[in-house]
Amino acid sequence: MILRQKIALVSTSTIIGLMILFPPYVIKSITGIKGMTIKAGHGFVFDLPTYIKDTVIYDASIGDIVPYTMDIPATVNVSMLVAQIFGALVIGGAFYYVLRS
Repeated sequence: MILRQKIALVSTSTIIGLMILFPPYVIKSITGIKGMTIKAGHGFVFDLPTYIKDTVIYDASIGDIVPYTMDIPATVNVSMLVAQIFGALVIGGAFYYVLRS
């Protein structure tokens, strides 16, 4: 293995490591249209954002509408993460193969 191949290998593994540390996330609606995406992006795996929604609900115990805050947590979009890792492996493998001589 020559130096250029080592650089390609280390670069690919670093990129995949960063993809795992900052995975794609999605916040889906739990009310209204089921499965509707509210927010999506990339975030640190141990500190994914939450979506805070201020709304009102009817409280039957007091017979009135009261304010209510919903915290909707983000979940990791695993299928997108697997696709990203697969793409990085294909591109990194191609560079490794091209730089063999």
